[in-house]
Amino acid sequence: MKIKYNSTKNSSSGQERLFDLVFRIFGYPNALRLAQWKSIGRMLDFSDDIIVLDMGCGAGHYSYLIGKTTLCIAADILDTKPISIRLSQSEERCPYVMANALSMPFKSDSIDRILMSSLLQMVSDDRKILDEAYRVLKDDGILVISVPLDYIFSSFSIEEKNHLIEEFHCHGKGFYSREEIHELISSSGFQIIESEFNPKKVLSFAYEIWLKICLQTSQKPFSLLTFPVLFPFALLDRICNLECEGNEIIISARKFKIRSGQSVP
Repeated sequence: MKIKYNSTKNSSSGQERLFDLVFRIFGYPNALRLAQWKSIGRMLDFSDDIIVLDMGCGAGHYSYLIGKTTLCIAADILDTKPISIRLSQSEERCPYVMANALSMPFKSDSIDRILMSSLLQMVSDDRKILDEAYRVLKDDGILVISVPLDYIFSSFSIEEKNHLIEEFHCHGKGFYSREEIHELISSSGFQIIESEFNPKKVLSFAYEIWLKICLQTSQKPFSLLTFPVLFPFALLDRICNLECEGNEIIISARKFKIRSGQSVP
């Protein structure tokens, strides 16, 4: 597959240079995503001879990590290459493609694995994105999704939830129930393989308290201060049982060759 990527270069700001330093030391400057990486990597089950698409890659942290092993296409609507992709220093192993997740510039049945980390809740048409993932994914290819669930330890008013949705620049649902996201994935032509709460109790509790503090103090939920505050809880979260409930869920699913409602020719 020939990939065209955006090679726009940016001058680094002081904040980006600090981000670079944190990334190199800790491996992931976001406590929630750091906690989820082990499970996401295991569910993707990638090797050095497959193509992984990081759909809605954001800052590209997972693309960077996957690109150490195999070709990982980082795709997002940003018109500049994400900072983690610039850090990778390998445009062959980790190319960046500027693309809308609703209409990806890839051939049908061309991708082995797709990762959607915290993407579905951000968009107004989550089913259409799943349709597009189904199109580009090979038969029996694997889709891994992480989405936020409703808060479980703290009580948030409707106004507070709406404010957080705005802070996260979210144009979609913002949250799912476990049953709702399972049904959405299953009805889009995928067979669920595994689902896991992640973060679990410790980090979920700390994250919800942090959000409450941010709401009370008008602090941005994700800032340079967020990582050092939540990082110790991300480490403690690793001792929790796999079945522990949390406020996000990671799901792996396999593409059906025949979608629901279709007949075998």
